[in-house]
Amino acid sequence: MLCLVFMIKNASLNQYMPFWLSIFLAAVTIFYFYPDLSYARDRSCLALKGRGLLKININECIDLENRIGQLLVTHVDGNGESGSLISRDYLNLIRQYNVGGVVLQEGTIDPLVLRNRLQALQEQLPMPLFAAADYLDLKGGMIGLGWDSREIGLQWRNPRACLEKKAFLSGLLHKLSGINLAFGPIVENKYTSKYNEDEMNVGLVETLDNTDRLMGLSVINAYRQLGVFTTLKHFPFTPIAFNLHSKNLDTKIPKNQVMRVVNIFKELSADASFVMTTHLYDSLVDPTTIVTFSQEWLRILKSDLGFNGLIVTDALFMISEEDLKKMFIDMGSPDELKNGDIYAQFAARAILAGHDLILTEGHSGDFKTIFEGLLKIATGDATKAIQLRSRILESYNKIVLFKTTNSQILRKIPAYNASFFQQVANLVRSPNICRQTSEYDAIVKSVKDIDF
Repeated sequence: MLCLVFMIKNASLNQYMPFWLSIFLAAVTIFYFYPDLSYARDRSCLALKGRGLLKININECIDLENRIGQLLVTHVDGNGESGSLISRDYLNLIRQYNVGGVVLQEGTIDPLVLRNRLQALQEQLPMPLFAAADYLDLKGGMIGLGWDSREIGLQWRNPRACLEKKAFLSGLLHKLSGINLAFGPIVENKYTSKYNEDEMNVGLVETLDNTDRLMGLSVINAYRQLGVFTTLKHFPFTPIAFNLHSKNLDTKIPKNQVMRVVNIFKELSADASFVMTTHLYDSLVDPTTIVTFSQEWLRILKSDLGFNGLIVTDALFMISEEDLKKMFIDMGSPDELKNGDIYAQFAARAILAGHDLILTEGHSGDFKTIFEGLLKIATGDATKAIQLRSRILESYNKIVLFKTTNSQILRKIPAYNASFFQQVANLVRSPNICRQTSEYDAIVKSVKDIDF
């Protein structure tokens, strides 16, 4: 920038300077003074080369760094420091590592502040940023997608006739907050209430609830109109009897019974852009590993159910100790993935299985550890490293195509005033939401005047 100022102030000098040289000097100056987005990543490649661990060309490594960043979706702290929305560490991380997406979580925040921060990020990044929320407590209402009224206050299943209205309002809260990717709807059928610690083969709900279909279709359609993409979750289902955050037991459900249930994904995924898997283990479908690392489960999703969109993992740090014991079954020699910490290995396995996006948690340091570990694995010369580079390129190309095709939608955050958001939030919280037709109609009319 100093060079640009110097040239502008010295026009007499500029007229003797060849045009291309001016452009070259300007570019060099901007590159030098502007915070280089790739500098931190390039240092990782140079460090690997210096230690003799880099088995590919240095330029290939740098290209790989850019691709890996786009495959990662990281949680960011909604509290930040000193009252800011997103901490400086996370802001730097998003820029430096070419992060593909963020999930904002925790903390009560001002939706206008969230909107402005996400707008600034979208304008600074070369590729649009996937921006999602994990049950953010906005001033005036919760934002998220699920069945539980404690999570979002919408009580989706009561009554059914109000589903489309609730879907529109929920999507509107997302869009007004700068969110362009919703981690929902939750459309899985879960276990029946019958449960015995010693007998996991208790069966699934064998008939699909029509509310599942209606809710899923209503959300997908409403969010699409508002410019928010949806993520069906969790494929194939989440056992209601235990929490995958802390326990992962063998469900032992026969494949034909599973397929009767997961067909709901086949019906709805044709209209959805994303599907999120879960850390389920079912030895009767894939005895070797959990869904997150299973090529068989993802074959079912892609081939049997015909889903061709982007596939995202559930949060990596949710994987339990039981899963650690299953980690290298079916993966060949563990030595092929020994570089990187355990969660970098998890990320590598999920990508090899066929996932396009990897959801990470923790603080910014955890993200860097996963990123650098994944890079170390992918730049090796083992068979799995070569396969991993191929899969990273495949997913990267899918992500870039999606983001390029939908760039305007992903980057667009509508302008509005605080009173309008409050109006929407108040209606969402109202116990009489389904009967407040005039209030709803007023919001719909206002939306027509907002540039979406």
